[in-house]
Amino acid sequence: MRLKSLFLILLALLCAGAYAQEKRLESGNVEVYYDAKYEAQAKKVLNTVAEPVSESLTMSKRTAKLLSDTEGLSNYIVTLLAAPEQKTYTKNELDRYDREARAFIKTFSKFKLFSKDEAVKTKGIDAGVVMVRYDEEKDDFNMVIETNAITEEMLDRSYMPVIINSDGSIRSEDKLVGIALLYLGSGDRMSVVPVHKTVSLLVEDKLRFYNPLARWFTEGVASYVTVKAVEKYNPELKDVLREMFAPDEAAAKNRDLVNLYAAPQANFENRQDPHYSVQREIASAKYIYELMTKILGENGEKLLPEIVKPLKYVGNPGNVKIFAAADKVTGKNTKDMLLEYSPANVKSEVGNKAAVDSFVKRAEEAAKNKDYEGCSKLLWDAIQIEPEDSDLYLNHAWAERMCGRTANAETRIVLGACFLKEGKATANFIYPEDKDCAKEGLYIMGRLCVLFGDLKNAEMIFNSILKYYPDHKDAASGVEQITRISGAK
Repeated sequence: MRLKSLFLILLALLCAGAYAQEKRLESGNVEVYYDAKYEAQAKKVLNTVAEPVSESLTMSKRTAKLLSDTEGLSNYIVTLLAAPEQKTYTKNELDRYDREARAFIKTFSKFKLFSKDEAVKTKGIDAGVVMVRYDEEKDDFNMVIETNAITEEMLDRSYMPVIINSDGSIRSEDKLVGIALLYLGSGDRMSVVPVHKTVSLLVEDKLRFYNPLARWFTEGVASYVTVKAVEKYNPELKDVLREMFAPDEAAAKNRDLVNLYAAPQANFENRQDPHYSVQREIASAKYIYELMTKILGENGEKLLPEIVKPLKYVGNPGNVKIFAAADKVTGKNTKDMLLEYSPANVKSEVGNKAAVDSFVKRAEEAAKNKDYEGCSKLLWDAIQIEPEDSDLYLNHAWAERMCGRTANAETRIVLGACFLKEGKATANFIYPEDKDCAKEGLYIMGRLCVLFGDLKNAEMIFNSILKYYPDHKDAASGVEQITRISGAK
């Protein structure tokens, strides 16, 4: 027994001696551990990573503080959304972000230098969430950072290994900062992202609030709940929240571009659309938050759950149902408030069928004159006034195809399908009696059939196009898609 005790004491002394030989440099939030012979390399690593990584670590620590009480935070979120049944999902998501934040803080605040010979001998390095494996055949190292199954034990022993080559050079020296920032993130806004993403998925996916034209509601609710939750669980992030969500000078400059009444959800947007504007999108997001705060007023924490209750799980409720629910709870005219965030020429014509008919008539005339760009522009203007008219979207899809913008046409076809009554593949086209024009209208009907699951008629339509236009790539792709779908059944 005494012999065993002496052995343990000796082993402890040896380990203490080995640890004492390891040297350390520190700057900001970053430490570098190294053997004395790598003094120059350690200083170089520290000089490279200290400033940019320290800034990101500061941001990540604010995230960790925000997520330090996921029990309370998840309870608060689901209470605002009248969805206590989503507590487990919400907490699990927040817990995952919390583990990641703590893991990356631990990893990138501590860099440790190893010789290549040492790493080769052990066939890699186990650094907690970081695993480095040696590929003998290629004489190279592969690094994997665990982001899914992170355990507390892995967290405790995590650090960032840096390998020193036999000639004294630092392996992947130019990638160290990039790797750290890839996982830590950069910019103050990243502190809020875990909560915003969790709430957005909860609203869009779990509660099923993703009607194509209810972006103002979906994003408005998500941003409102995010702001309230973050303010409560980490008040020091108020400035970040203001920067993210509150309208600023840049948004004010683009205010005239904003039309929340007709703004589709992000998945129905196409960045190649000539009407797409990054400035408008950024401004819209900020004014969506402002609109929601005006609708909810000072008692938003009490009113929001009451608005959400009759709408959740009904399946992507449209604006009519949302207006009714919000009006009943707030006593306000929600539609009128929404229209305040539309251009004056749109607001004045909403509900004016004659105005829409005028745009369509002029678009039809432009099509007859083969002015497809003019036709497209007029139909786009009509959509801004009447954004739930399936014929407008489908005719706009046709005009966009005639202009060669097939990707943008596809988003219009999908939107048109969303608003077709009774889910039937029908449309009143305005194109002239011309074979080239007709084939694109026919193609759109084929796509509608696919979207509604009528593969037999879709295949017949695409094949009829290919019979006279064998080089029609989209029709050929349509047939191939139908074959894949049929084969998978």
